[in-house]
Amino acid sequence: MAVAVASAERLARFAAGVDWESLPVDARAAAKLLVLDTLVCIVAGTAVEPRTSRLTAAMLRTAGVGRSAVAGEAERMDAATAAALNSEFGGALSAQESLFFSHTANLHLATALAVAEQEGRSGVDVLEAFVAGFEVSGALHLARRPPLPPQTPVAEFQPSRNEYMTIGAAVAAAVALGEDEATVAHALSIAAALAPGDGGNVAPLADVNYCDYASKARAAVDAAHRAAAGLTGRLECVDEKLLAGVQHPIPSFEDLGRVWSVTQTSIKFFPGCRFISGPIGAFAAIVRDEGLRAGEIDAVEVRVSALALSNPKIPRVFDPDPADAADPLNLVFNAPYHAALVAHGVEPGPEWYDARTRARADVVSFLPRVRVVEDPAMSERLRDAAAAERHGRVAFSGGAGVVVRARGSVFTASCDYVRGDPVRGAPAAAYDEVVAKAHGFLDPILGVAQVARLCEAAARLDEIEDLAELTGLLGARRLPAASL
Repeated sequence: MAVAVASAERLARFAAGVDWESLPVDARAAAKLLVLDTLVCIVAGTAVEPRTSRLTAAMLRTAGVGRSAVAGEAERMDAATAAALNSEFGGALSAQESLFFSHTANLHLATALAVAEQEGRSGVDVLEAFVAGFEVSGALHLARRPPLPPQTPVAEFQPSRNEYMTIGAAVAAAVALGEDEATVAHALSIAAALAPGDGGNVAPLADVNYCDYASKARAAVDAAHRAAAGLTGRLECVDEKLLAGVQHPIPSFEDLGRVWSVTQTSIKFFPGCRFISGPIGAFAAIVRDEGLRAGEIDAVEVRVSALALSNPKIPRVFDPDPADAADPLNLVFNAPYHAALVAHGVEPGPEWYDARTRARADVVSFLPRVRVVEDPAMSERLRDAAAAERHGRVAFSGGAGVVVRARGSVFTASCDYVRGDPVRGAPAAAYDEVVAKAHGFLDPILGVAQVARLCEAAARLDEIEDLAELTGLLGARRLPAASL
């Protein structure tokens, strides 16, 4: 069917019209909760060393003086550099949100916050920009149906192009700049042309994240500033580059302003892939409830869906290399390593990817006891649920379960809706749960009192006029690199 109005114009009309006070109550609550969760992930990501120090040093070579805060740094920087660094920090632990397989809150919040702070705007401006970018990104992401593994060979499926992330971030930047509908349309059109791809999504991981957020943030801020200066993009670019072959009307576009993506996203309480967090949480419950010690555990069978095993980065066994600086980015997908940490009582947070933790002999020796297997029943359930959705995705993680052999006994647990998954009619997580995550992840970095102040500031972001009141809490109190 022919497209009567360019998608860029339709998306811009929605984005420019986002008004914080007009949002439904549940959308406002979910957005603020997502902001807090994302800030936790950004600050926690600064503790991933030596990657953080190296990345910061690299970007400081081209950074300019500005008004935008960078987590863990005392000096203010230009908006593009601040957005790039904070977005990368927010994804370093893979503890940020998951919206139907997509993780963009760190990119959109980092961009909205950096540009808004550069322009001297308020907390409401940040929230409107963040929501606008997140919703547009979500609509583009959901425009294409994914494969239903293992029934659909990946080679026969044209995957969702990750340019949608850059476009959403450009929307966030343009809205934070206070631009009108026409300028937002050109900003996202320019972003569609500038957006970098993601070779890392199919290549083996290295010291560059599997989803490179920094380049997307820079391109997004650049696109918004170009449009604000009067440069124009081809409004058809979004349709040609991202939506070729997609039949109109697009359900996710029709849902804009009616179904809010901020209410449909999952909050993660483990620093790792959403599709293994359910079984790891079930294993943690068994260890806690039975009082198991690592030495008493003979074997752990982590049961996951075919959806999880279709990700080539989720291995059935894993042998980490403590000398490899890229390991923190590889470990986010590894259930054997996560199970080993749970068995040894390592609390979820940056410590999971500390070089000393990865080098612990007891952790490494536990890995051969863990294997990852498919749960056929959960695979079928996920496929059926996804097939029933207009966009071909499910909100719940479909974690399956775990089988633990210890003390001569067998302990089993299954998981359906994983903690943090949105349940129809209910939020993904309670405020107190995310506050607890904040303290667990950030107390060693910022201290208990500062974490409490950060949570309080995020909760009343819509009342804050001077963003330094929030960003000043992102801290320069990072632990010394030698202790990380």
